[in-house]
Amino acid sequence: MYDYNLVYSGGGAPKNIIDPEENIIFNRYVDMMGEANRLSFQQILDGDVKTTKEHPDGIFAPSCKLHGTPNDITITNDRTWIEIVSDWFFQTGNLKDYYQQIKECSTDQAGLVLPCNANDKECSFDIEDQDPLVEICRQKVEDAGCLETKIEKKCIKCAKQNAEEITSGECSPKNNNQAKNIVKQICSLVLDDPEIPDADDPEAKFVRKKNKKGKKKKSTCGKLLKFKDKNIKKYCRDETYGKQGAAVVCPITCNGYN
Repeated sequence: MYDYNLVYSGGGAPKNIIDPEENIIFNRYVDMMGEANRLSFQQILDGDVKTTKEHPDGIFAPSCKLHGTPNDITITNDRTWIEIVSDWFFQTGNLKDYYQQIKECSTDQAGLVLPCNANDKECSFDIEDQDPLVEICRQKVEDAGCLETKIEKKCIKCAKQNAEEITSGECSPKNNNQAKNIVKQICSLVLDDPEIPDADDPEAKFVRKKNKKGKKKKSTCGKLLKFKDKNIKKYCRDETYGKQGAAVVCPITCNGYN
């Protein structure tokens, strides 16, 4: 009913939540997703369908976040969907009372209806515990201007370039691995500007150089992104080829290098 694939991949909800206010907004979003699905299911319960069928549709909708229902999830009297579906399909009638089931959940203290199926660990949205340094270092990363980059990769690079400034004071990771993990979590909060594409077209070609006969040799933005920093800087700063140069063809990759 609360398919995490739709919540995260389709809906774009954040996975790494630090701000308590953001957690409240996330729960409201999950509540809205569940309500929308229940209203859709209700049409089937009401028989409000456009196609006449030999027998009504079956529904087995647990209150769960999983994309696909495990065999051990139940709603009523420990009956699983795997035993109900064959009875429904062949209209045997032995389990007729279980053909249409939607898990009902009560509201929480905030008045929201969130996943409540018995298998809590599998079905509920548990926000992962964050390293306490993430919240401490977030302000330092923001002060360095890294959250203004609009692109997560640029934010991470900015943090790396300003590492000494960011890790001064209370923001002091124990080692490089912890530092990288903290920066990744903070930069994942960057909201991409809808007017700025996430990346250059990886197949777009720019002129890299000319051979002795004057023939242009080209490369792509996708390959440029994999070059070492010094080579990216070299091609992005080369104005020899004008509109065919890397700075014009791959502006997002070259941002910060030219």
